[in-house]
Parts: sequence; structure tokens; C-alpha cells
Amino acid sequence: TRYEGHEVQVVGDSVFVIDGEPATSYTFAQDYYFAMGDNRDNSVDGRYWGFVPHDHLVGKAVLTFISFSKWLPPIPRLNRFFRPIQ
Repeated sequence: TRYEGHEVQVVGDSVFVIDGEPATSYTFAQDYYFAMGDNRDNSVDGRYWGFVPHDHLVGKAVLTFISFSKWLPPIPRLNRFFRPIQ
């Protein structure tokens, strides 16, 4: 794998080979996170680039910059602008 240094192959529909050995299970050495973009239906996020290793995280969300209603037309939710994440 990209971050754990193993060579992974899929043989057929359900046989996984890790470092040349057939495997029925695997335990990840690192913690990984899935990140979803704020525009779920049109976002290049974790569904596109995969899971993120813990040591790649560089920040933390602390406030809502801007917020719109999910209904059309989107209406700004002014009471949420620049509010702390709870």
C-alpha cells in the first residue's frame, strides 16, 4: 500500500495477495481518516483520493466560515457565519 509499504494484488474476484502471500485479513498499522467535502454531491474528497493517514492531518476545523441552506435557492444562514465548530 502507499503508506504502509506493502505490495497488494487482487487475484480474481476475492483473493488478496499481500507481499506475495495470500491473505484473508489485514490489520492496518496506522490510523486512517475519511474526509468528505462540504459539497457532498460534487466534491473531490476522500471518495476520490482515499483514506488519509493520521500523520498527514495538519489542522483542525475551528469555525464555520460561511453557510447556506440546503434548499434551492440556497439562502445564506447568517447566524452560522464565523461561528465556532461545536
